[in-house]
Amino acid sequence: MGENPRSAFDKLYYVDCFAGPGHYESEGKEVDGSPIIAVKAGKEFAEKNSDKKLGIILVEDDAGQLGQLKGCLNATLPYPQTSRL
Repeated sequence: MGENPRSAFDKLYYVDCFAGPGHYESEGKEVDGSPIIAVKAGKEFAEKNSDKKLGIILVEDDAGQLGQLKGCLNATLPYPQTSRL
């Protein structure tokens, strides 16, 4: 105990099959949705674990929501070199 065990795996993937627009309104304020939360957490993970590779797969079939999602994702740029979105 007390140690921080490292994973033996060198790749981590996050898949969101219903990504949505990337942000929502809650109590009159715009808040991050699951894909933006995942990307921000992924960037933090990648910065702390440069020996690991991270892939984030976001799926959205509604063209309008996809356009909004792309706009939200642009605000999270740049991504670490070990990450792929």
